[in-house]
Amino acid sequence: AVACWKFMLDHFYHWQAPTEEDIYQTLRDFSKAVNSYGYGPCYVNAPVVTALWEAAGLETRTWTITGHTIPEVKYGGAWHLLDADARGWHRKADGQIASVQELANDPKLFSEPKEKSDPYYPYGLPDAVVKPFEHWGPACKIMDLYLSKKDNYMLNRRAVMGHPMYLTLRPGETITLSAANEGKWYKFQGASTNDLATGPLEVDKKVAYGNGRLTWRPDLKTVPAPDLLWLGSKNVRLADGRLLTEKDGEPGVAVFRVWCPYVMVESKADLAVQGSTGSKVEISNDGGISWQEATNVTWAAQEGGGLKTAVDLTDRAVGRYEYLLRVTGNKLSLSGAQFDTIFQLAPLSLPRLKPGRNKVTVFRGPDEGHVQLVLGPSRVAKERYIVESQNMDLPKKLTPANTNELGFAVFRLAAPAALTALSLGANLNFDRGRGQRIEMLYSLDAGKTWTSIFKMTDNTNPDNSQFEFDKRIPLQNPSGSKEALVKVEMVRNSKYFGLMCTRFYAFYKQPQPEGARLAVDLAWQEKTGDQWADKKKSLVVDKFPADFDLDCGGEAVRFSTIRMTPAP
Repeated sequence: AVACWKFMLDHFYHWQAPTEEDIYQTLRDFSKAVNSYGYGPCYVNAPVVTALWEAAGLETRTWTITGHTIPEVKYGGAWHLLDADARGWHRKADGQIASVQELANDPKLFSEPKEKSDPYYPYGLPDAVVKPFEHWGPACKIMDLYLSKKDNYMLNRRAVMGHPMYLTLRPGETITLSAANEGKWYKFQGASTNDLATGPLEVDKKVAYGNGRLTWRPDLKTVPAPDLLWLGSKNVRLADGRLLTEKDGEPGVAVFRVWCPYVMVESKADLAVQGSTGSKVEISNDGGISWQEATNVTWAAQEGGGLKTAVDLTDRAVGRYEYLLRVTGNKLSLSGAQFDTIFQLAPLSLPRLKPGRNKVTVFRGPDEGHVQLVLGPSRVAKERYIVESQNMDLPKKLTPANTNELGFAVFRLAAPAALTALSLGANLNFDRGRGQRIEMLYSLDAGKTWTSIFKMTDNTNPDNSQFEFDKRIPLQNPSGSKEALVKVEMVRNSKYFGLMCTRFYAFYKQPQPEGARLAVDLAWQEKTGDQWADKKKSLVVDKFPADFDLDCGGEAVRFSTIRMTPAP
């Protein structure tokens, strides 16, 4: 438990809470929070550290006390507070770390603990204008929050998990992770005007976010069609280094997918088109369910004939992890394509190097692709995903329209290959009351048979009305189904009941070619005196995991970049 707390101190700092992807609640997914951001206030920090504790097999719960959210972890038959945001914990006389209730009942645990953490509440609370913690000294002020017990209550607000960090690099695709930044960060809703100008800041006022680049330039002479085209492509073929309309008289449709594990802050596409400007360019943010014609499109003549079109996708890609680009034309002829994306990442998630010998290991994750469905707070955002429903109301929550009557909604997830797993997560408002229930089911045979994976009835917990559902389900799929239906059934008898911030992921097998190899470039800097010198190591990995030594000189070392791309 203490090791997880220390991890948070080393990888997470206090700053504003991101919101993204049409979800009106703040981000609390562990993978996103630690890898893409690396910051958040107490009500983000607490769900992230509790997710880490639970991954370690520990039971957790969360409290709110006078405007501060704090996590507890259970071990040894008792609860213990380890605050990773304000950064402190206290040992009692028996040597055990105290709980929230014990701290609220005994001020001496603040002023005279048997042992206190290191650090021990080094920062103050943010003021009315959200900004990084300020130094203020002793723990007496944090003590006041505990002792005002009238508004201390348990709040089960945890992470809705499931976000995959895996990226299967396609031929011609390169990802670069950098500890430095290019001045591009996700300016999410709710960020103050002052902070919009600087970007995320650590307590010491230093800018503390990184950027990366994802570039995809497929070679149309060699790229396999399944690696180039996404679901919805039709009447097109690859021939002689071009993507062509296959049958005359019918429009050719080419759909390209860009997926990035890190939150995108800028994205552009360049297409080389033979023929006129008659091609139509559209963008989708919801997996191809709805499309919007691209507005930031420019056309220009290119050398050798034909046209080059540049599409600025930033306004549709920012704050997201995926978009689809669709090009339609009666005589479609593409001779080249390139997609460039800048994303935000947390520098603290990157490797640390030290002077001397460092052992570096390159791992390979599962050959797994995924599709996602994110239900936003608006009625329109939900309605476009629903394939069947009964007695459902669609405000911010997904909830039955009429009380004491069954309501349900069915959603579809479609993938390019046989499904192997589902990951379903949501926040539940489930206040106390008899006769209420919620059940989640899935079907791989178009709704003929359903399998229940989650059911909750009659909440009788006096301390809690908010719950989180999060589960990954391996699928037995002998028929090789590429589609899954997910059904949510509900009965309510109260006003405060429903499903919010819902995320569905479907996973499928995405095997790599036999003998696939990865080219890796590592760059770092070594300090001698007042000078920093750039260093680099390049290698090609064909067997995983692969270990190699990285010898670093100088008095200090700092990491710069990792660049990875499929090797020929």
